[in-house]
Amino acid sequence: MGSEALTMLAPQNDAFKGSLTMSPDMRRLMTNHMLKETLSSKSLYHGQELETLGGLKLRVFVYRNTEFEFGHRHNLCIENACIAAHDKTGRYAAMFTVDKVLTPPMGTIMDVLKADDRFSVLVGAIQTAGMTELLNQQRALTFFAPTNDAFNTLPRAELNKLLHSEVVIPSSEIVPPRYNGTQIVSCRGAEMPVQVPDDSDFSSFKDQCLSSDGWTSRYSRGGVTVWCRGEEGHNVQTLKMRIMCKDVMAETLYDVLHDTSYRRKWDTNMIDTYDIGRLTVNTDVGYYSWKCPTPLKNRDFVTMRSWLPLGSDFLIINYSVKHPKHPPKKEFVRAVSLLTGYLIQSNGTNGSTLYYLTQVDPKGSLPKWVVNRVSQFVAPKAMRKIYKASLKYPEWKRKHNPGLKPWMFPEQNTLPCISASELTVQRADSLENIDESGVSEEKTHHSDDEET
Repeated sequence: MGSEALTMLAPQNDAFKGSLTMSPDMRRLMTNHMLKETLSSKSLYHGQELETLGGLKLRVFVYRNTEFEFGHRHNLCIENACIAAHDKTGRYAAMFTVDKVLTPPMGTIMDVLKADDRFSVLVGAIQTAGMTELLNQQRALTFFAPTNDAFNTLPRAELNKLLHSEVVIPSSEIVPPRYNGTQIVSCRGAEMPVQVPDDSDFSSFKDQCLSSDGWTSRYSRGGVTVWCRGEEGHNVQTLKMRIMCKDVMAETLYDVLHDTSYRRKWDTNMIDTYDIGRLTVNTDVGYYSWKCPTPLKNRDFVTMRSWLPLGSDFLIINYSVKHPKHPPKKEFVRAVSLLTGYLIQSNGTNGSTLYYLTQVDPKGSLPKWVVNRVSQFVAPKAMRKIYKASLKYPEWKRKHNPGLKPWMFPEQNTLPCISASELTVQRADSLENIDESGVSEEKTHHSDDEET
């Protein structure tokens, strides 16, 4: 490989069948087993795209169910091939041992279905439903494909009715809501289906955290900076914060923000938090409530949260959703997170930088002094509290289930599975609006631990 930065995906001997002869096809196959950068398997994440020397884009898959062989966990795969041994690293290049020869899918979804006799009934159903054009598009989709055997389990009358009815699926049912980096935009009116963020959404969020366009600095002191954005008097408050965390590694900050057991130790403004269920290996739904200064009413959220290690960066983003079993509570005002999240960047061996960006509708007409207090006092204090908690976390974690990190190891996640179809995006205009604009600052009580 010389001095070029590469990663070789090396199939085991058993993965090859028959004799091997050098040919143009074999050369092409081998170049598509070489990635254009030196990687570590620990840095790979679900949904990541890797480019080969042959110009193909390979996808990374992280599966919850695992098999163990020779002490190695088989839940990290690149296309159809799973990593079967620990990395081998040289001066310039790395090697992943994989259990199969790579066979990346080619063509559209319709091409794949037509080439496989097991889906002949499904192909006919797609044509009857008028979905052929959609599934012939070169775009990212996940399609749940019943085999012929699955169709044959249906009663014959129901199957005949299904396959011969002129079903037209509205485009609003198959096109997911668009994500523009700041909020979820409706594609079909009042009830919007949820969409699990993909790589482009995380990249958009990261760009917002690092961009200075449109932001006004409101506070900068002691390593903490706070910016605001938006029109004065508008209910939606948009804040961005940054803190330099000396002697705290990015991985530690990431763990602190995930660990709900530890959060109960340091987040004294929190009333309650719990996880509701999981959608994917890196997406779940949870509840959080927090104290507001008296006499303002306390707020709560139900949010869908997604997380992603992205190279040396770590990202967590969420937005509000509606879950039928977790409606608004009488004692709280149900607030709406249009977009909230964290970006954690490593500063090498000296520490890390934490960004926090939030666009929240608190569902109420708040007095101006509340908005000013959040940016000048509450937000900086919250960032410093996270930093202090991160300094103490390694010692605390050593005494409290040190190996338990389901956000890093999906096989440890015991949350019940929930379907995205159970959820809809929480729209702010569907909730009660509370007018608290007349509350004066003199009538409020601020605790020393006050936080957003």
